Amino acid sequence: MLSNLNNTKKSLLKKLRDNRIIKNDKVLDVFQAISREFFILPKFKKEAYIDAPLSINYKQAISQPSTVFAMVEALEIKRTDKVLEIGSGSGYQAAILSQLSDQVYSVEIVPELVDFARKNLAKAKIKKR
Repeated sequence: MLSNLNNTKKSLLKKLRDNRIIKNDKVLDVFQAISREFFILPKFKKEAYIDAPLSINYKQAISQPSTVFAMVEALEIKRTDKVLEIGSGSGYQAAILSQLSDQVYSVEIVPELVDFARKNLAKAKIKKR
């Protein structure tokens, strides 16, 4: 199963690179390093690398990868930057941002999603300061 996910992830990243959605190698490296499957519900694991939003419950969704890539690249984050994210959701984008910036402050109003994001960030070994 893991090799199927890795192949699907490679295919998605190649497609996004070929279509010029991902232009920055540093951002590409971070997306390769962060496992989206840690940030979705277990029932969607096989769909982790389909370029589509996936439900995370509470009328919320994890954004499709191409949207996250485009938003992150548009920020042109520097390693010394501090980032404020409004709407933590599953924690996926905070994990991506944490690898590109100095600090990320992520705010979420749905208590269940705060817990979900914290658990997901821990699974991905994203350290809290």
